[in-house]
Amino acid sequence: MKSLDKAQSEIQAGRLWRAKEILRGAIGQQPYDLRLYLEYGELLLRLGDLPEAGKYLFLAGSTESRHEEAVSVFLSRWGNSEPELLYSRFPSRARLQSVTNYPKRVQETLTDDFKPPPRLVGEPVDKPKRGCLEAITLFGCGLLFFALVFLLVLGIKEVVDLVKST
Repeated sequence: MKSLDKAQSEIQAGRLWRAKEILRGAIGQQPYDLRLYLEYGELLLRLGDLPEAGKYLFLAGSTESRHEEAVSVFLSRWGNSEPELLYSRFPSRARLQSVTNYPKRVQETLTDDFKPPPRLVGEPVDKPKRGCLEAITLFGCGLLFFALVFLLVLGIKEVVDLVKST
């Protein structure tokens, strides 16, 4: 996998931030890959981001003792809630349609009766929802745009009238 190789080169060069960018991009672009999630989780752990590291180490199915603290931090935030809420915290490429496609640890946490929500073909996984504030902001921007166009047209008319009168 090219992304993992590039990230390893960046880590060896001491550019952890760049390795993080590469792996994060790969997670968004590539199918669910346990090795990729493990590498990213370990890098985040190295950078001190326990909750995020725990998420990716959990999704990688890691049962290594050195990963337990990070996984526990992640699961303490989301694992005690409904499986649907935990599932919603997964990156879009890791929202699989069958619990059996996950590593054993993830399967056990999600439970056997968990059914991922169905997706429509072509529907984005993370469809943004507009809140009230966003709708008001959008309306205000539109109103401002039309006001500026109106003033611009009115200003041009006055310039034309001024030229005609001279």
